[in-house]
Amino acid sequence: MFGVMAREEDYLSGHIWGPFLYAISINLLVAAFTLFPNLIPFFVIPALGLTAMYLGDGIAPIIGAKYGKHKYTIRSATRSLEGSISVFIGSLLGAWVCWLFLDVFATGGMPVFNAIQTAILSVICATSATLIEAISPSGFDNLTVPLLATLILFLSAIIFYPAMLAMILPP
Repeated sequence: MFGVMAREEDYLSGHIWGPFLYAISINLLVAAFTLFPNLIPFFVIPALGLTAMYLGDGIAPIIGAKYGKHKYTIRSATRSLEGSISVFIGSLLGAWVCWLFLDVFATGGMPVFNAIQTAILSVICATSATLIEAISPSGFDNLTVPLLATLILFLSAIIFYPAMLAMILPP
């Protein structure tokens, strides 16, 4: 099953790390936001981190391979500016759609975040996912993008919605 998701370098190295880390990140985030009942109303936050991986990071190698003319290297990972822009756009659009649908479902019809907060948090999601993907070692972005983007979003959401902290911490 994971072989379909593997990149050529995965086959060459003999390890399929990308798809394996993909599954690990999904399981960690689902577990973290369902095992702790106070976090369940905020499951939209890890959904955004995962959407950044699915859409943003998922489309980057396609766009980067086809249109990537402006290359840059951070540590040993070479990326293209065009691929990184696609991470941002895919993450931003994915985050916006997630907020519109999941925030309402999480609260039974009353969204937790208003439109301005949603827009700001969507930009934070896209920006953090783009920067994390740019500095992540090749193949490990399937772990670093969703986990770190979720952490950054979670902390940002607390800043924009301080009442969230009171909802999370037990009395």
